[in-house]
Amino acid sequence: MGYRFDSYDPEGGLLAAEEQDDGSYIGRHWRGHLPLGQSYWLNGFLTNMAIAGLGLAVMTLEQTGRSLRLISAGFILYGLLFLVIRTWTLVGVWRSAGSHAARGGTPGWATVARVMVVLGCLASLAQLPALGLQAKEYGLIALGRDPIGPIAVMSSTNGGSAIELKGPLSAGVADQFEQMIANSPGTRTVLLEAGGGRIFEALRMAEIIMAKGLDTRVERHCESACTLLLLAGKDRSAHQFAEIGFHQPDFPGISEAQRKDFIASNRSDYVNAGVQPVFLDRVMSTPPTGMWYPTHAELVDAGVLTSEEVTVGSSRADHERLGQLLASMASEINASRGVMIDDITRIDGASNAGTELQVHYGLTRSFSPAQAKQLAANLRASIRKEICGSPRKAMVAMGARFNFDYLDSANYQVADITIDKCDG
Repeated sequence: MGYRFDSYDPEGGLLAAEEQDDGSYIGRHWRGHLPLGQSYWLNGFLTNMAIAGLGLAVMTLEQTGRSLRLISAGFILYGLLFLVIRTWTLVGVWRSAGSHAARGGTPGWATVARVMVVLGCLASLAQLPALGLQAKEYGLIALGRDPIGPIAVMSSTNGGSAIELKGPLSAGVADQFEQMIANSPGTRTVLLEAGGGRIFEALRMAEIIMAKGLDTRVERHCESACTLLLLAGKDRSAHQFAEIGFHQPDFPGISEAQRKDFIASNRSDYVNAGVQPVFLDRVMSTPPTGMWYPTHAELVDAGVLTSEEVTVGSSRADHERLGQLLASMASEINASRGVMIDDITRIDGASNAGTELQVHYGLTRSFSPAQAKQLAANLRASIRKEICGSPRKAMVAMGARFNFDYLDSANYQVADITIDKCDG
């Protein structure tokens, strides 16, 4: 029959209503019609067990699942159920505590119970911003709208002996890659050009590469999760001008504890691929917002590449290759025109002429002569370190020239920096 409001006894108050509430157990807890001990300890315990069980189920799905979209949907469902169950528990305990003294209970315990409810609510509220970021990311993935962009483009090349992969490792890319491999039985090499993506997808693709005994190669660039694909190759090579970048893994809204677990898991993936621990120390110390580009010699020594490509001297072909790479770099920079790379620095574009790349930046404030001088010195040191401490050093050695100019808000040239040599 449910809760009969017409049976409410003014003399007995809420207790009479509790006695005549013959609704469901869930409803009685929600209305606070169960004893406080039962609501707080029994239902609270069962709730925690249910939440833990749901979390375990989602974790199992993440470890054994084959679809990132399905896993993301599982996380969203888990989050919704968590909110519903948590709200049901806290509201029921709060209401039950309100009539605990009338039942003959100690008022102090009712106060303690309500304090714990308040603390639980505050803890949940503190987690909402991070949970919101995660929910947004998982929700978009579940809807097939991965925030990192469209799935990488794959095509058969070199007479069917190679598959070229260009673009992000977005949700669903592993399925397309598996189908591409199945339709290309003559494939021997996977050519990689990706700025990173989902580790889950990268690990699935790496399994396919290893199972087929395929070679991997980077002609231009391969960063973040893409390096897991490179490491899966039987023979792993890269052009001497290629940039292979590493950093810590990341996901929106994760806590520091989750980040540590994520880093440990990612490190284990690299260790299993045969990468040297000392090399990984540097990788895992590079924050997600940065990128470390080791030299080819470092990549070979660490076991990332199985051979090093070094061209002695220069040739017309080298200069043509440099020109092509610099033109491509200019195009990528121009695609980000107007983007702020920090609080005051805006990308204004780039151009190239032969083996020279010119990059233009705008600063959103003006500087005094002394400030401009100091900023120029800092920029020069930073840019030189970035170029000469990466594979671009080989490009400089082959004749590449990098120029960076910075104009402030008054159109005054704060810095004009050229890197055309790395030694001396």
